[in-house]
Amino acid sequence: MAVQKMKKICLCAGKQDRKAVLEMLQRMGAVEIRREDPAGDGLNQMDVSEALAGLEEKIGMIGQALQILLRLEPEKRSLFAALEGKRLPAGDLYKKGEACRERICGCAEKILELAGEMEALEVENGRIGERIRELEPWKTLEFPLYDPGTKNFVVILGSLSQMSEEQQIRQLLEEGFEENGEDVCRHEGELEISGREQGRAYLEISGREQGNVYLEISDREQGNVYLEISDREQGNVYLEIFGRERGRTYLGILCGRDEESSVRELLGSRGFVPAPGGGQGETPAGEIQRLKAASRRNRDRILGCRQEIGKMQGRREELERTEDYFRVRAQKYRVLGELWQSRTVFFLEGYVPEGAAEKVKARILERFAAQVEIRDPEAGEQAPVLLKNGRIAESVQGVLESFGLPRRGETDPTAVMWLFYVFFFGMMLADGAYGFLVASSCGILLLRFRGMPEAWRRSVKLFFWCGISTLIWGVLFGSYFGDALDVAAEAFWGVRLPEGESLLSAVWFAPIQ
Repeated sequence: MAVQKMKKICLCAGKQDRKAVLEMLQRMGAVEIRREDPAGDGLNQMDVSEALAGLEEKIGMIGQALQILLRLEPEKRSLFAALEGKRLPAGDLYKKGEACRERICGCAEKILELAGEMEALEVENGRIGERIRELEPWKTLEFPLYDPGTKNFVVILGSLSQMSEEQQIRQLLEEGFEENGEDVCRHEGELEISGREQGRAYLEISGREQGNVYLEISDREQGNVYLEISDREQGNVYLEIFGRERGRTYLGILCGRDEESSVRELLGSRGFVPAPGGGQGETPAGEIQRLKAASRRNRDRILGCRQEIGKMQGRREELERTEDYFRVRAQKYRVLGELWQSRTVFFLEGYVPEGAAEKVKARILERFAAQVEIRDPEAGEQAPVLLKNGRIAESVQGVLESFGLPRRGETDPTAVMWLFYVFFFGMMLADGAYGFLVASSCGILLLRFRGMPEAWRRSVKLFFWCGISTLIWGVLFGSYFGDALDVAAEAFWGVRLPEGESLLSAVWFAPIQ
């Protein structure tokens, strides 16, 4: 068939009717609108940037909401879902979208709000989990981790690598303080609360025969806890090993403020990592308990958000329909932004197939006060190319489009191309069994999925005809999966055929022989 002849349509109508005219042309799907330069002065174009941005925002919002619904509850689709095509809504898409757009946009906003809350809570739970892992080695400590010291004394808490045994740490401190005549207290045991009196807690280093060391809470101010140390000999540095976990040795050192820099310098040379700070004046065990409770509340809220979103799964189809509605409107506004208009009228130019030109003109004049001109394109005008082929030849149209479409006035080679493509495809494969499988499979798909996208439908139809051609050539050449039938007959049933013969002889001739 030849390339479809195109007509140019020029339209002038009242400015108040421009949206209605475009909506009608969109529904008809027969006109390709072109942007032309203005033919006179006093014409301008409508600024649609703000309206278009609002529509794009709504399209993006609904698209994100659909992705969230799909992620939380994947749609159960068959293996051939891509062949089913998009479900077309019954009735007028534009009217249905107009009626429910505000409600559906509110639904999409709610989904995004709940999903954002879920994401924030999951991030917070991640931080809580990390904080709990930091505090786990210190959970036996009975005073807060942050700044546990007084004016004259300080407790240094932190960890060293697993290779740092207790004796090595003591030896390091002894060597560092030996020149100053200072002593490191050697003892076994743990820091314990030995008593409470008037709101003070006395922490005792057990295992010392003479002179226990007491740390007492002396004051609280702006969330800080101040500890006092009593019964301590001047110049001593006390060491306590709290435990070993994940390749680290966790320890505490009690020393004077004057000795703090020296102790930290000595420890820093061995990869000392200070204990995590923060907290709210709580012991590590108390903070861990509070954080776990907060994590449980967050998980409960995340579950609640999932359930609320789950209740909106039934609106997925409405969301898809409304998204399509906004896409149609966005396309309309893009065209509106390209139309030239005066104070009272607007102008539109485009191309329409010759067979539909008079129908389009009649529909416009029937509904609107307009002037419509239908004429042949002038020389040099780039009219769109539309091919019209029969049901058989159209299957190879996609192959032609991949190489390039013919120009206006040229011959459409689709039918001839289909004949040679199918003919030589079958000749090159030439296998009856393979051709039967391909043809039957494609035929079933065409019958089963009548709503598949046009490009898919043409490709499947092309392979259907290629399968038929392969089957015919296979029968002519006597090939059915090669010589698999003869080999199987001999191997399993002991059927030995004379040289040059086959179970299924070639109708024409056997190329191999």
